[in-house]
Amino acid sequence: MKPLVTWGVAACLASLWWPATAADRDFFVFDLELNKPFDVRECQYEVITVPIGQQGLLRRRTTNMYRYTEVTPASGKCFQREGVGYTVEPMDTAGNPNPLPPAGPLVDGDVKIIHADALRPSLVGDKWIWVRVAGGTLQAVKFYFPALGIADVQQALEAKYGAPTRIEKRYLDRRSEGRQDFFIATWVRPKLTVVLTSLDVSLDMGGSYSDVGHVRVDHGAPAQKIEKNRL
Repeated sequence: MKPLVTWGVAACLASLWWPATAADRDFFVFDLELNKPFDVRECQYEVITVPIGQQGLLRRRTTNMYRYTEVTPASGKCFQREGVGYTVEPMDTAGNPNPLPPAGPLVDGDVKIIHADALRPSLVGDKWIWVRVAGGTLQAVKFYFPALGIADVQQALEAKYGAPTRIEKRYLDRRSEGRQDFFIATWVRPKLTVVLTSLDVSLDMGGSYSDVGHVRVDHGAPAQKIEKNRL
C-alpha cells in the first residue's frame, strides 16, 4: 500500500503533533492540548430565518437558526456546533417553532474544529476533527482519516506513544461488500487513553461502510469495571 504521507511531510507533522518537551507532548493532539481550558473561538455566524412545516400543511411557518458564515478561517482555527439551532430546526414535538437557543460560551459539549487550510493536519486529509469539552476544559479529541492512510497514522502514534497496550483484530462480513478486516489498537498511559480504529463501522453510508478510520484521545485512564456477579 502506497503511503499517503511522504517522509518530508511526516517530519512536518511531527512538529504539529506534539511540542518539543517530552513531558508535555502526550497531551497534545496536533495543536490542541488536553486537560486545559478550551480557548478556541467560535467560527463567525449569522441568524437566518428558514421555512419549516410538515407535508400536507397549507400554512407557512418559519423559525430562526444559526448559520456559519466562516466556512474556513483565514488563519488559526475555530469551532462549529451541530444540533438544535445549528443543523436541526428548533421545534417542539408537534412541529411548532421554538425560540432559538442562546449562543453562549462553550462549557460542555462536542464541537467540530475547523483549521485554516495552511494548518490543516495532513493525516486528517478531508475528514473531520471533533473535541469534547467538559466544564470548559478540553477532555477528548477525535479525528477521522481516510482508511488508506492507516499506515501513516499508526506510525505517528507508535512514534509518539510506543507500542500499543493491546490490539484487537475484527472483521465485517457483509454480502454486498464481502469480508472487511480491521483492528482496534489501544494505548493506555497513566493519564491518557488513545484508541485507533482502522475502520469506523459506525459510519454506515446507505448500507455500505465508508472507508474512514478514527483516533480518539481521552484525558484520563479508562474506567476499570468491577465484576460484581462472577460465575
